[in-house]
Amino acid sequence: MHLKRKSEEPEDPQRPIPSSPKHYSCPEGPAQLDVEGKRTCIHVLLDSGASCFLLSEKLVKHLDIVYKVRKTSYINSQI
Repeated sequence: MHLKRKSEEPEDPQRPIPSSPKHYSCPEGPAQLDVEGKRTCIHVLLDSGASCFLLSEKLVKHLDIVYKVRKTSYINSQI
């Protein structure tokens, strides 16, 4: 009977090398918000095809911006 010795280093299974993420050119830069006479400059990054940017709830609360919430979701029927 022939016994094989286990190698001291465990064998790594062949794993595929993940590809690097795709970077798309999107418009970005400073935007000025004018809220009740106070001007604030923030950095924005627009998604491709976007014409306006979104504000986070944290920023809205920090700047005391008045906003409304829709009771129903908006459905775009043109898609």
